[in-house]
Amino acid sequence: MVLRNIFLLAALPLCLLSIQAQTGKSLVLDGCTNYFEVADDDRLDYQNGLTVEAWIRPNCSEGNLMVVAKEWCRQEFAYYLSVNEQRLFYSFSTSGNCTTTSQVETVEQLITPGEFHHIAVVHSPTEVTLYVDGIERSATYVSGNFGRPINSNEPLRIGAYQAVDRSFFAYYSGLMDELRVWSSALPAGEIATRMNGPLTGNEENLALYLDMEESGSGSDLTLGNKANINNPSSAVPVGVGNGTPYTISPAEYASTAININAEELTCNSSSATLSLPGAAYKSVVWSTGETGSSTQISAPGTYSVVVETEACRFLTNSVEVTTVTSNNSLTIEGFMAICPGTPLDLTAILDDFDVQGTYTWALPDMGAAAGARLGLEEALAGQYVVTFIDANNCDTLTATTEVLACEGAYEIPELVSPNGDGVNDEFRLYYKGSVRDYALLIFNRWGQKIFTTNDPNGAWDGTIGGEPQESGSYLYVMRFSLDRKAREESGGFSLIK
Repeated sequence: MVLRNIFLLAALPLCLLSIQAQTGKSLVLDGCTNYFEVADDDRLDYQNGLTVEAWIRPNCSEGNLMVVAKEWCRQEFAYYLSVNEQRLFYSFSTSGNCTTTSQVETVEQLITPGEFHHIAVVHSPTEVTLYVDGIERSATYVSGNFGRPINSNEPLRIGAYQAVDRSFFAYYSGLMDELRVWSSALPAGEIATRMNGPLTGNEENLALYLDMEESGSGSDLTLGNKANINNPSSAVPVGVGNGTPYTISPAEYASTAININAEELTCNSSSATLSLPGAAYKSVVWSTGETGSSTQISAPGTYSVVVETEACRFLTNSVEVTTVTSNNSLTIEGFMAICPGTPLDLTAILDDFDVQGTYTWALPDMGAAAGARLGLEEALAGQYVVTFIDANNCDTLTATTEVLACEGAYEIPELVSPNGDGVNDEFRLYYKGSVRDYALLIFNRWGQKIFTTNDPNGAWDGTIGGEPQESGSYLYVMRFSLDRKAREESGGFSLIK
């Protein structure tokens, strides 16, 4: 890959990557099982010098993260280059034994997780030099002293360390790019001038050049050696699984998002599933406490997930789940006209007959009834309100019908509750027919007139001058002519808040 410029930015929360001024692809290793092997070749060992360099963007801040290693403790330990606790670290053995290695590391912690750094080790016939971002860095021997590594018959491994029992650990997690191995000790000037540009492959003493521009993942991803030599020809993946390793542009890697597939939570279902698409992850933690690729929920709310895609790389997302109400509707059917002594028969009808729940009726006289069907032997004119609540207690439907009296019939309420529910909110005359010469007078308990109207449709809402009145008993006198028959009614009614 071509590296144009270096931007070292502070790592974003949850290991979201800083933006790099780069083009092309980088290699992603998962820090769990992935690594690559390059077949043994003498040019990958120390001859009259050795230089290893690469661009890396590690995910982890702790541990010893292997970049390249050519070693096995059974007399085949040559060298490895790693990032150890954010320091560039180089280990080599002059005997092939891993118990007597010499180890050199930078004095400072220079490798910041979530940022790209160029790293290099130059092992000359006289010294070992470590470079970070093209600059020679102060380094110290942690153990041992200078010497020349043995020629090992082990392959060059990228991203893992081989233990004495042939198992592997110290896996590298993150991005890696422009890996180069030279069978010579490069001078400092060449390290700085070449690190930001591509190679032709014809450079002198270039033994291995992996630019990571191949496409693919898992076992289908082979990294070709762009150095113009016959061997080694390529790097092959080992420990593949769940779509890793793979190549991707740093910008795309930085913008990777975790999507949550969310089922609808409806009134007809008591639970819904939240799930993650795609491959398995290193770890998953839902806000519900579940740690699998999916979780069950039973209530609306905000749910989040934290996913570890590769070791130490955490991505998070959240989803708002609401209860989706049904498209069901409620209507009232039945006989609507009421004459004195005439029964009333109303039925609440749901569009979806399969939905279970309860029906409650509110009657004009402040009474109530249950069930989908309402039958009354002597009903009052006024509003009838039915409310349906489904069995899951999340979908509420309401329907209202106003039952009018027959011609020449009328009703005067005995209860008034001005609470805005549409049932008995006003004191008035309910009638069917033609009313003339109407007069209504209302008095409080002390005989004071508090309301009067000559409008047959006029009504008292329980207030005087906009001020709500006290609950209690009130008196009325009502005179009118209904269908040319003069009538006079008087009595009391109750105001209830």
